[in-house]
Amino acid sequence: MGTFMMRCVAVLLLGLAAMGCAPSRSASEASRDLQSSDANVRLKAARDIEGAMRADKSLPAAVIESLFERAGAESDFKTRASILITLGYTGDSRAKPLLDEYAKTQNPEQRKYAARALKKYAVKTGTLPDGYDFPDEWPYGTDGYPPPLPK
Repeated sequence: MGTFMMRCVAVLLLGLAAMGCAPSRSASEASRDLQSSDANVRLKAARDIEGAMRADKSLPAAVIESLFERAGAESDFKTRASILITLGYTGDSRAKPLLDEYAKTQNPEQRKYAARALKKYAVKTGTLPDGYDFPDEWPYGTDGYPPPLPK
């Protein structure tokens, strides 16, 4: 009976973690790890900050500054993508040139994340309304962006 009960508790804890109910650190706490020499630590920090932004709809100014500081120097693809998506969510006008530059690529994977970041920025700044039906290749092929990649 003890083993059965332990399995039930384990399943319950896994379920809560999957639903996002597990406790997490604040964006301010996570931002300290953006300077780590370990790419996995930086990725976890960037994703924690992105999650906090989605949940709270805002970030402390010091966290936004740390994202800007890290964005240009970040060499890990996934970490940089998460940082830029979060900057898109903020709607901070300083993010737009970074997002535009990130979007000007022939790399299909990078384009996916750049488009996601630009969509968040466009909605946050009111350039496009919340719920806007973005075309599949947006913003590619529009003014200032390269044409869509051949399929």
